[in-house]
Amino acid sequence: MVSKFTTAKGVVFCCFPFCCYTFPLFGLPNNLQSSVSRFQFLRQDNGAFGLRECEKFDISTDQAITSLSTFLLTSEKNSSRYMLAAGTKRGGLLCYKLHFDEEEQNTSLMGKGKEWLTFEVILNVKALSDISINQITPAVMKYKAYPIYSMRFFTLDHDPTSHYLATGGGDRILTIIKFCVDKIQREGMLGFHTGWVKDIVPIDNVVFSIGCNCIESWCIKEGIWKHLRKRKIESSTDGATLSSDLLCLCSGTFRDSGKPVLFSAGVDGRIQQWSNDVNRESPISSIRAHDGRITCMQYANIASMLLTAGYDGFVRCTSLTNVNDNITNMEGSAKLQINTEPEIRLRLTSMSILNEEENSIIAAIGSTNGFIRIIECTRNDNDEIFVTAVGECIEVCKQGKSIYSIESLGARKCGKLAIAAGHAGGLSVLTFHPKLTNNIC
Repeated sequence: MVSKFTTAKGVVFCCFPFCCYTFPLFGLPNNLQSSVSRFQFLRQDNGAFGLRECEKFDISTDQAITSLSTFLLTSEKNSSRYMLAAGTKRGGLLCYKLHFDEEEQNTSLMGKGKEWLTFEVILNVKALSDISINQITPAVMKYKAYPIYSMRFFTLDHDPTSHYLATGGGDRILTIIKFCVDKIQREGMLGFHTGWVKDIVPIDNVVFSIGCNCIESWCIKEGIWKHLRKRKIESSTDGATLSSDLLCLCSGTFRDSGKPVLFSAGVDGRIQQWSNDVNRESPISSIRAHDGRITCMQYANIASMLLTAGYDGFVRCTSLTNVNDNITNMEGSAKLQINTEPEIRLRLTSMSILNEEENSIIAAIGSTNGFIRIIECTRNDNDEIFVTAVGECIEVCKQGKSIYSIESLGARKCGKLAIAAGHAGGLSVLTFHPKLTNNIC
């Protein structure tokens, strides 16, 4: 069965069973309406990173988007295509193919009004159980409408042509979905975890996931996903609370030694550093970094910086260039309080590193009241870190709706940066124009 929708700008086709839609960004069907906003940012005279303009495209999904993950499909001279997966608060999964056409965007910015961003919806299911099954592990598990809190795309050495998506949520299950050329299928349902699966990190051929105060590890052997080991965080008086539940994970490689590393953080404000060796049960180090829960963290490999944010309203950036393969204190770090007004402290919920160089990173930080702040972290020759805000806070969704997830959509060839933001109102795509020249690029 094929359903057809006619829009103001063209024709939309909906094909089953993979629910494949094709349409311009403007003039969408009623359940996928979009709007466009533009924000102007003040220029900076000191040569630092600045934002000239931000364009925001809102896509209504009729429900909150609680998690996102993306990977680059193709990159050509004047265009790029991304796969974007979005998990919903009701347990559904949406997958989009986004196409940025730089020539079209350039003419749009010069006032000719041409469209430059199109997308296809290639998957729209109300529950992960609606995806066809290749295997179920174990067979007794059943799905309910639990939020999807975390997801990550990854590849495996033995199957480099396929992409896998690991998702986790309130059902305490880690679901592995395989994206092949001609089909999408569930590969495994792994659990139960001790609590909600709040974050996931694939490293090489191992997938790490968290539930309460435990880190689980999984790998595929002879076509079957299997559990490797459970590692636990114990409560400590060094933390902001006695609870040791974990909320976020990230991984990377130390720049100086090339040694891989895994970090975790949670409700007590501590950061734990782990070995990638799953046989080592305890963390290498544990340090208090925030006053209260740490909700998100990312590691910048090129810059060798660890970025964390939490409910205390601060973003902290820690330099890891001169550490002896482990963190023992917060001396090589700096922090910035994010706020919309001096008397208001935001609770920070999500982040994404948009661009990184050897001694600097650009990141987007989301909050509980619907704002995103762009920040820059820099390091000088003395290994001192500085964290500064860029422009004004961007109001992504009205009425204080939380930003649940942010994903980078890469840098365009003329310097534009793009992100996808999942929030209580749906999904938004934003582009930022760095201060590189005086001309609109």
